[in-house]
Amino acid sequence: TLNLTPYRLSFPFEDGSFIYLFENLIKNTWYVVIFSLISLYYLYKKNLYFLLFFLGFILSGPFYYYLMSQPVYPIISKVTIEQFLSYPFYFIAVFSGIGLNLLYKRVQFANKRYLFVLFLFIFIFPFINNFTRVRQDNNNLVVQTTKYVFSELPKNSIILTAADSLYFPGLYLRYLDNYRPDIKIIDVTILSDWYIKNFTDLYPGLSGLFDNSKFDFDKTCLEYAKDNKLYIYPWFPDFDTYFDKYCKVIPYGLVAKVVLKNTKIDLNEIKKFNDNSWNNFEKKVSIKSYRDSTIRDREGLNYLAEEINYQGLFYERNNKENWAIDRYQLAQKISKDEINSIVNEGAIYFKRNDLQKSLGVMKTGLENGSGDSQLYFALGFLYIKLNNQDRAYFYFKKYLEFNPPDSIQVESVRNFVLKYESTM
Repeated sequence: TLNLTPYRLSFPFEDGSFIYLFENLIKNTWYVVIFSLISLYYLYKKNLYFLLFFLGFILSGPFYYYLMSQPVYPIISKVTIEQFLSYPFYFIAVFSGIGLNLLYKRVQFANKRYLFVLFLFIFIFPFINNFTRVRQDNNNLVVQTTKYVFSELPKNSIILTAADSLYFPGLYLRYLDNYRPDIKIIDVTILSDWYIKNFTDLYPGLSGLFDNSKFDFDKTCLEYAKDNKLYIYPWFPDFDTYFDKYCKVIPYGLVAKVVLKNTKIDLNEIKKFNDNSWNNFEKKVSIKSYRDSTIRDREGLNYLAEEINYQGLFYERNNKENWAIDRYQLAQKISKDEINSIVNEGAIYFKRNDLQKSLGVMKTGLENGSGDSQLYFALGFLYIKLNNQDRAYFYFKKYLEFNPPDSIQVESVRNFVLKYESTM
């Protein structure tokens, strides 16, 4: 019942992280560790080599982390180590069970059936506690969102995706519910030979979209954007670059539409459509009911918030800063995990030279539990502008703890930290 998916603590889902689950174990079900210690003591008495064998498993996680920390696999967040610590966590669970079994066999009790019931009662709480966090039978947000996304698309549309959030729910709706089978979904992150063959066998007329195991963005743009048949969900910034030669990407409800570069757009009409789209979505889907639900629901909320955040970016690029602020604030209301919208809102106030307001937005993000490296960097930079070297040093140190990959930005931060420490 434990979800040990290796997500970062700060982004996007604290409840899915190993560290969160370990803290939860210590705070609420600490007695489980006692049984693991009993097992360790038994191994020590039985044969010291058994204990060393167990410790080898415990150290397997950190050792794997050490191997994966080479430059070819940069660890951009210090808490990414949690995915490697999940191995020892499994062994803690296993040896707790062994310790329970040893205790059951060795304790003298008149009727061991009562002892079994006692142990069952002790372990029923962590089971229920974790099961309620990771259960999936009440997870309807992803399906409801996918249905709404599909409802906004014209007949025979092509929608590009780069994540599981649309691809697999879309296949589910198509093949099991026969919902919008006319829509073609292409995951541009797969593109293996088997995937391309399967797709082109299914849609022979679309075989020209692929060129030497690569997706041909230029050809797709020229052939399908002119008929309003090409869309994106989730809308990642990379897509703007992919289509930059002949096309541009604009927000269109919960998705993004790819249009030819010479297409004239009416910003007021786009805003009106996007506002109406979100209002209609909220009427159909109760966002509040999912905020404190399962991990997958939080993931779905984060994708929704990302789409709204990109709407804000689009408005900002078109000199509509107040519209953008409205979108950024909405994104934060949808999901506390959407860090980019916090940074983007704060950046607008920074450009306006309203440093205190920018500072307030960033600090609110930290207070809401967002420990993302972007926030630490932004706060450090703001305090430099406010001529507060002490606070700048504090936040820059926090930023470097995430082990960001080398860049001019990181080098500047390191230089500031070293210079500050030389005066201490």
